[in-house]
Amino acid sequence: MTDSDLPTPDTAAGKRRRRLLLRKRLYQRLWGGRAANETPVVVFLAGTPDIANGHIINALEANFDTDLYRAGDPRVFEDQRLRPDDDLRQLIRKSRAPAVIFVAGGESDSMAALIERFSPARVLWFYEPLTRFVERAPRALDEATTRRLLAARSDRDSDALPAPLALFANSQETDAPTIWALAWYVIHDAYRRQRLGKRSAAHLISERALIAAPGATLDGIFEIVGVGARRNKQAPRIRTKRQRFNDSMLPEPVREACAELQGWLDAHAEDPADLA
Repeated sequence: MTDSDLPTPDTAAGKRRRRLLLRKRLYQRLWGGRAANETPVVVFLAGTPDIANGHIINALEANFDTDLYRAGDPRVFEDQRLRPDDDLRQLIRKSRAPAVIFVAGGESDSMAALIERFSPARVLWFYEPLTRFVERAPRALDEATTRRLLAARSDRDSDALPAPLALFANSQETDAPTIWALAWYVIHDAYRRQRLGKRSAAHLISERALIAAPGATLDGIFEIVGVGARRNKQAPRIRTKRQRFNDSMLPEPVREACAELQGWLDAHAEDPADLA
């Protein structure tokens, strides 16, 4: 792999990442990594994996025992969807890392099938509070695209959104915060609908756990993935903006549905710090 093959921008941060990835390749080829006949663990990061300002993704990528493919990487994604399984398997076969990680938040509704097709595979499903998601969404998502996807989803799958919520998803009069709240609901209700909580390969992790104990939580995540310790053992400083959005601004059916789902997620989430 050459510099030009690496999906990094030609900025200071991009150059640092390029150097990191090149060092990893050298390490895996010359000193570490896995043997060609060993089967790597395949890990899918689902839900909203860029929580806490991307600390989880960055920490996993910095580990020399992983190959991590970020969302939007053209080697893995086409039109924001995962490429065919054979393309992913080719990357997995070529990798020398013990763990191959795909940041596939946009594939949250397909995780149950991906676990089966890429066994042994694991899913780390991350979620953040509704209010933080609604505040962050305008910077991370395109509103027009989100509206279109929500309307298409509710038309295609009547179970994706309860009937009262589908009315808001299909109305052009629905305001932006409500659209973001519906997107949060659809993303994370997929975990419950696929019954991933009953699978030992799936792990539900809250942003609140990471903020409360960042070092221990990251160590627990590394334990779940099955790779070595973090390169930087100093606990990261995770800063999040003060929340200004109040969910009382949402229509009552949307607010009640999201509150019920938030309670369910909180009740079923793991605390990775317990594994550290």
